[in-house]
Amino acid sequence: MTLEKIIEEIEGYYVDSDTEDAEIISFFEAIGDKIYKIRNINNLDKSRLITSFFNYLKNQTPELEENWTFIHLLEDIDKPKYSIYNDILIETNKTRPTYTSVLLLNRHINSIESGNSENYIDLLREISENKGIHEDIREIAAEFYQYQLTKK
Repeated sequence: MTLEKIIEEIEGYYVDSDTEDAEIISFFEAIGDKIYKIRNINNLDKSRLITSFFNYLKNQTPELEENWTFIHLLEDIDKPKYSIYNDILIETNKTRPTYTSVLLLNRHINSIESGNSENYIDLLREISENKGIHEDIREIAAEFYQYQLTKK
């Protein structure tokens, strides 16, 4: 399967309130198998693939809860440097944060040295205070923001 087809599958996958967690897990496990069969994904293709995962999130209801199969697969694409992933993660949280993207932002903050985390922590605060963002997303951002302040 080509990368183009995988991206189409990811961006075309929609869940609703009736979608079982097991179905979502199964879908992303299958996507992971397809991705791992492609050898030597270059940075441009990594960027396109990571963007497709975030587009999937943008196409869902913002308060769609986390799916750890999705999260671990997404985080694995740009290992070990995460430079492509981090840029897209930050942009997503600046433009249209979701429950999962805020969780991923918090995980990112946890992975970096505290002296380098102020801008990311500020982004959590901005999300938590933005009345244009769904209340559930603001609440989880506020919880993570308070958590990060206690770590300083």
